[in-house]
Amino acid sequence: MKKYFTNSTITGATKNEVELVLLNIGQIMAWNPAISSVTQIDTNTFSVHRNQVALVNDEIISVIKENGKIILHSHGGELEYKLIFELSVKTQQTVITETLFVVDDGHLPLVLLRPIAKNAFNHNLQALSKLCDKFVSQL
Repeated sequence: MKKYFTNSTITGATKNEVELVLLNIGQIMAWNPAISSVTQIDTNTFSVHRNQVALVNDEIISVIKENGKIILHSHGGELEYKLIFELSVKTQQTVITETLFVVDDGHLPLVLLRPIAKNAFNHNLQALSKLCDKFVSQL
């Protein structure tokens, strides 16, 4: 497994509130606009489809909470990866750090695609932060 990139952001939501959002994969369309449908396969596994052109249009995502981290493990698509979210508390805010690890690159030219992918994932991370902030404001 090879580390591909890391992005970070801060939200006013608590660590537990961010975990709730990340563990509810049904909400992924609210912070990843490229995803057009999510279908539950079993308790922690989901089929994800994108209508927009993407590196991975169809994939299976397993959601795992392990050692204080939330892991979205994508398999069954053109690229197998793990998107690992680590949450830490900093002055009444939560720092969300996402790191993308590539398990199997499917022989894709990932070095060339890294800046584009990092930017796209960061855009989604910022949307996740805003969703978490909105979650807090509704309480």
